Amino acid sequence: MKQKTADYKNYQNEIRDIVIFHDGDSFHWPFGNSPVHFHVQVGLSNKAADLDNIIKPLLDTYQSMYEEFNDKYVYGISLAKDLVPKGEEYLDVSIIPKNLQNTGENNK
Repeated sequence: MKQKTADYKNYQNEIRDIVIFHDGDSFHWPFGNSPVHFHVQVGLSNKAADLDNIIKPLLDTYQSMYEEFNDKYVYGISLAKDLVPKGEEYLDVSIIPKNLQNTGENNK
């Protein structure tokens, strides 16, 4: 089994901290086994940073936090990045039930 790097673990901890700040520490996955769509918007200060490096650790982190979450229920992912000044990096994640994906309703 491949070992996670320190950077990978730090990234997962940062994601976990953001979710705890937003939702508290009661990790409840509100979607059950329903298919979902992830919309991820990131602000990165390094223009050479690869956007695809964001999603796998993000899904792994959600899977470690939410017992009910399994990434096999992720039926779509949209990723977008903005270049921002150093220190202004951000991560914005919206999770939308697949049946509401085109209605504009979402949950974070």
